Amino acid sequence: VLVKKKIKNRFVLSFLHYMPYAVLTVMTTPAMFHATGSIWSALAGFAVGVLLAYFEKSLVTVAICSAGTVLAVDLCINYIPLLL
Repeated sequence: VLVKKKIKNRFVLSFLHYMPYAVLTVMTTPAMFHATGSIWSALAGFAVGVLLAYFEKSLVTVAICSAGTVLAVDLCINYIPLLL
């Protein structure tokens, strides 16, 4: 909007290319850690999500596996001590 000519600087183009990903990450990461009942379940879900994304799995696979991990860890933390 503010620039009339085409941007040719490689550094600026690279910066602008990764800007949406950086903004999305900054907005969603804190929400992930505050959405669960325990920091440990959030960390487990985050780790599974990062690992699956690193191996280039689909977004649906990453989301389902991360949510499943959070659920499993939350159940283990909250309900298994009650059964003992």
